[in-house]
Amino acid sequence: MDARKIQETGGSSYIITLPKRWVEDNHIKKKQPVGLTINSDGSLTITPTITDDVFEKTLRLDADQFRQQAFLFRMLVSAYFMGYTRIQICSKTKLTPAQRDAITDFIQTAIGPEVMRETDRELTIKDLLKPDEMPIENTVSRLQILVSSMHEEAVKSYLNGKTKLAWEVVNQDKEIDRLYWLVARQYHMVLRQNVLAKNMKSTLHEAAFYFEVSRKMERMGDHAVKIAKQTSRFKPKKELRDEIMIASRQALEMFENSIKSWFKKDLEKANHVIDSKKQLLVDCDNLTAKSLKLRQPRTTAAIYVTESIKRTGLYSANISESVLDYLIHNVT
Repeated sequence: MDARKIQETGGSSYIITLPKRWVEDNHIKKKQPVGLTINSDGSLTITPTITDDVFEKTLRLDADQFRQQAFLFRMLVSAYFMGYTRIQICSKTKLTPAQRDAITDFIQTAIGPEVMRETDRELTIKDLLKPDEMPIENTVSRLQILVSSMHEEAVKSYLNGKTKLAWEVVNQDKEIDRLYWLVARQYHMVLRQNVLAKNMKSTLHEAAFYFEVSRKMERMGDHAVKIAKQTSRFKPKKELRDEIMIASRQALEMFENSIKSWFKKDLEKANHVIDSKKQLLVDCDNLTAKSLKLRQPRTTAAIYVTESIKRTGLYSANISESVLDYLIHNVT
């Protein structure tokens, strides 16, 4: 670390000299403005530019190394997660139909990327969404609303045999993926450029929490899909339907309260959600025991649904535990 002394000028201003090498490496000229960001940990970040160029990051992928469609798709997702704003996919011969399908699937799922240039051998993707246009907090709020809706509609479709509603839930899973990808991308961009956190009305500390929570929400969305896929003409018996509905509402209430505890910085509410886990586990174990007494295929479906409801509640408790972890410094 390079230590420098602060000098006082005029009684109310303080100055510090910048390293000459840093100034020269970043081509900073006299009277050129630089960006200053006061971080939550008390440190100060100085960026050589305050334009959008500071967030630009380009990656060049050799398509000949990733001929398998799924492989190229995963590479594009990883590049998106890591905050690359421009991705060039190049081939020495010709991009195959499978490779173009992977690129199309990626663009249709991710929020922001669009094809800017395309030839037989090369394709350039550029992210048109500016990082500060969708604050990470807003993205997580949308995730919470969608996941809650999916869970509620999935259970409703299963209990009432509404296959059309069930497929609507399944189709919503892609939107969950889109939002989770965006949170992951925003988090990794904040890691690379601390100044971005302020633009997104967040901190690195909060961005880490949102990333962790969004992963759990994405998995909860997967469980909503699992419940919806159990929908068929074989409805559970009435006494079992009532108990499934009660357990579902309990898990959903735990989820909604876990998110509220974060936004309201409410440690008591977070602790209450964690305590609620015990009763949910008891109720779900009883449901599983009763489901085993049913005839197939009702038994398998009821067990799968119960397990997904339980997992939703457990993820909610995990979120609340993270709330306690992240808010512990607020305890006085």
